[in-house]
Amino acid sequence: MFSGHDLVEIHEFLPPTTHDGFPLLIRTASGQSFVTERSLRRSFEHLVTTEPARISILIASNRLGVDTDVVLQLVQANATLALLSQDRSSIIPKQERDALVKDLEESLAKGFVAKYEVARSHDLHKDSLDDLLQVANIREGLAENTVDYVLGEAYEKELFKAIRQKLVDGMNDIETIKLKPHSLPGAPPLWLIQKCLDKIDHIATNKTDIASQYHIEQKDDVIYCTPKKLILNQRDKLLADLQAGNTFSLRLEDFLQTFSDLYQSSEALQTHLSGFPSITSIKCFAVSNVKLSGCVGEVRRILDDQGHVDLKAVLPSDAPREIAGDVLDHISREILSSTSADGKSLRRMGDYILTDRIYDSQRQALMDLTKTQAMCQWELLKEAADKEPKFQLAEILASFPDDAHLLRFLVRQKEFETASAEQFSTTVSDLESQNEQEFSAFWTERVPSRIQNYNEGLKAVIDAKLSDQLSDLLSDYLQKDFIPDMLSKARTQGLVCSRRTRKNVNRFEAALKASKTDPNSILLTVDKFSRKQGLPDPDLSAAEETKKMLIQDMVRRMQKPKTDAPLMFLSLVIVLFAKRNPGVVYATGRFAPKLLKQLKTQLSGEEHEQAEKWKELAKARKLEKEDREAMVRMAEQAS
Repeated sequence: MFSGHDLVEIHEFLPPTTHDGFPLLIRTASGQSFVTERSLRRSFEHLVTTEPARISILIASNRLGVDTDVVLQLVQANATLALLSQDRSSIIPKQERDALVKDLEESLAKGFVAKYEVARSHDLHKDSLDDLLQVANIREGLAENTVDYVLGEAYEKELFKAIRQKLVDGMNDIETIKLKPHSLPGAPPLWLIQKCLDKIDHIATNKTDIASQYHIEQKDDVIYCTPKKLILNQRDKLLADLQAGNTFSLRLEDFLQTFSDLYQSSEALQTHLSGFPSITSIKCFAVSNVKLSGCVGEVRRILDDQGHVDLKAVLPSDAPREIAGDVLDHISREILSSTSADGKSLRRMGDYILTDRIYDSQRQALMDLTKTQAMCQWELLKEAADKEPKFQLAEILASFPDDAHLLRFLVRQKEFETASAEQFSTTVSDLESQNEQEFSAFWTERVPSRIQNYNEGLKAVIDAKLSDQLSDLLSDYLQKDFIPDMLSKARTQGLVCSRRTRKNVNRFEAALKASKTDPNSILLTVDKFSRKQGLPDPDLSAAEETKKMLIQDMVRRMQKPKTDAPLMFLSLVIVLFAKRNPGVVYATGRFAPKLLKQLKTQLSGEEHEQAEKWKELAKARKLEKEDREAMVRMAEQAS
């Protein structure tokens, strides 16, 4: 005999014997008895076919006398009788299940059905929906059953037919077809439309291949189907316009992308275009030779009329910026390979082409303006000698006339800018050379021979004490008065403007201040400056001429009525001394009596006696008119 507990344990080890996993004996909810699988199925079928409304799983469990897990298993195994609610808490009985199937079949006949929407709208568990779709009579009517959607076979045929008809119409009318969800039965999503297009193409193998005769492209929410014949016509129209010169160019990358069905690669496109003699490839563009020839002709016309042309001005407005420079180079090569109408050669400067005549005239205009600028800066040196003439292209540009557009462009070219800089330097060098020559003439005429005369006159003084005194006097005069005065006059007259002269004069002034205070040292400093400056050595004739000039200056001074008595006497003594000795002595009034004393042996007794009288009268400032006239006559006779 088996106890109840033994029977339960034996039952648990028995394998399921039905196709859907049910054992022949099923334990009741109490656990104390069993019910046969067949009996339970009859009870379940009776329950779901007689109940008009949804039944709670718990209630069904009580009425069938089995656990809820067994009830759920019964529902899942009998999709033809019942279904589960979305939360698995209720049973959808057969009456509602059949209504749901009818509604689903109607939806499938109208269009694409999303499983999520069916489950949501009918409060149906997704697993029950999948079980339902596996029922034979329902499954046979499906064209697609995926994880997310269901597509009825009848609707697919309708959609397929509608799309194919549109393609046929588009092919007949040679126009682009726009496939949008709302333009087709059931408002299918774009991916489903594309799926149908792929299927049309697939089933058309070895037949009239309609879809493959289209270029298909999706943009936003529209699928565009363009007949390849239309694409071919569009391609031919674009190329015809390009050959005729109606358009300037075509971007090859865009052209290849637009007509990708016609060309397998960029090489294939280039090969095709090479067969058109009226099309030229420039980098990534196909360019119309008609347009290019028009540009070349316009350039020649302007050159014949004006002698120069801005290539950018003849470039059509529709020429792409990316190849503007290459197009200008192409036009330039065409032009420069020939000659202008007047037979003169041409040259290119940047974006301009010019005849030699215009080139030469523009270059000369720049040289003239550069010279003017250099001369203006040179004139400023006379007011600010510490500045240097400096080539400044901006200042030269500012002097251009307002309408000098070509010259403004050319001057920015390296060739013209370099020529302008060289002209500026040459002009300044010429001005410096001229200025140095003028300084040389000024200095040579006034300084070396005069210092030489003073130095020779000093050597003629026999009295050592007097010689030393006059030497100090002369040194002081030369260092502090004469030479600084000469340099000041040279600066005032703008003769110390060249860089060489300014440098040498500055060094000369510094050396003069540092030199020993004797005439010989000063003369050596002056000689060194003269050599640095490249000044000519003073000759004897120049020294003699300077001596005559100095004597004449003193005689003229004596002839002036306002010349005071001491100066009259000093001038007479210096003139008499110079007549009888080398050079001209430099002295002041207090040294006149001592110089007269040395002249005693060189004058006649009468001359010396008369000079002594004038000395006393001059000292007393009592020279009469007759005395002054007599002194002048003596000086004139001596000179």
